[in-house]
Amino acid sequence: VFPLRIKLERTAKMLPEMVRIDEGGVYKYVIVLAHKDEEQSYHLVRGSGLAEYHDDIFQVERKQLEPYGYHCECVGGGRIRFDAGQKEVHIYGYSKGYGRANHSHAAEEIQKKYPDFKVTWSNDGY
Repeated sequence: VFPLRIKLERTAKMLPEMVRIDEGGVYKYVIVLAHKDEEQSYHLVRGSGLAEYHDDIFQVERKQLEPYGYHCECVGGGRIRFDAGQKEVHIYGYSKGYGRANHSHAAEEIQKKYPDFKVTWSNDGY
């Protein structure tokens, strides 16, 4: 399992960060559905170049959120190509274990975090 680069506040009302991805390279990503109840539900985008499998990313996130009362499900995965120099992010592919993530949703959330970047997505590739 890869090292955690996660800093979480220890509060009962913790809200998860919507996007947490590496800022360079090509790597796997997943979308995690984290919910406490119908009113507190989040689709979180997580990606890391240190993860060998999509499940590695999901398990780290699950272990971080469950102590705060969140139930977590991985609803799909894929790959991200993050080029900081060109200010471009491309989302594509799928996870063999979890299936294809909703890349358009991932692109919307990443665009919010990186408004100066060109963010694109495709269902092509692995």
